[in-house]
Amino acid sequence: MDCELLDPGYSGYIFTWYNGWSPSKRIWKRLDRILASHEWMSLFDSTNFNHLIRTGSDHSPLFLIAKTNQRDPIKYFKFLDLWAEEVDFKSVVEQAWNIKVQGSPMWRFHLKLKNTSRQLSEWSKNTVGNIFDRIKELKDTVGKLEDNIILDNSENMALLNQANAMLIRVYKKEESFWKQKSGVKWCVEGEVNSKYFHSNLFTKKGVISDMSILDCIPKIINDADNEMLTTIPTMEELREVVFAMSSQSAVIRFQKH
Repeated sequence: MDCELLDPGYSGYIFTWYNGWSPSKRIWKRLDRILASHEWMSLFDSTNFNHLIRTGSDHSPLFLIAKTNQRDPIKYFKFLDLWAEEVDFKSVVEQAWNIKVQGSPMWRFHLKLKNTSRQLSEWSKNTVGNIFDRIKELKDTVGKLEDNIILDNSENMALLNQANAMLIRVYKKEESFWKQKSGVKWCVEGEVNSKYFHSNLFTKKGVISDMSILDCIPKIINDADNEMLTTIPTMEELREVVFAMSSQSAVIRFQKH
């Protein structure tokens, strides 16, 4: 059975077993080895496999240090449409945008976007919260109130109606969230790559091992195109682009070098 396991190599002594016999019948073999799957090698891409010195045994101990160079993914700011339904949303944006900043026009624009996104993220965390956890809490509350009313008809229906109304509002937020997210789902699915292709094309450090593959990429940008692409846009051109953006589009980020 092919388990698709790899022998990632090792450092240290070549052989891991010795029969201990006289020179004429002495045998050295690499009987012991560590095997890993493609998934494991992708997850721990900077791992050391070592053959240690034999002590008290005819087999060498194997020592594995599992490490990874992968960093935590960067969490980019994402505007949620459901925020706009909150009463204090506009005031949060105005307060963040009106913070005084210094620098060139584009740098001030960048800082204002950064301040606004930071304030919105903090506000969402404290005010909107996790809508999925909130739905679970409200469903539990509604269930308990319904049970109480079934057991005791004198229970106040107003509390149950209030909890149901809150649950409906949070359900609408959830619907807005998934509606917005579904608009970008195709990008995520379209970027999924074959694990087998990655394991063969790239080395463990993420560098292309076969540089000849780059020759297959056609060169379609000429000098004139490159000059046009590197030309700094005018303020009027930037204004037209920004104001022509869809309300569902991501905000352009600028970075100072």
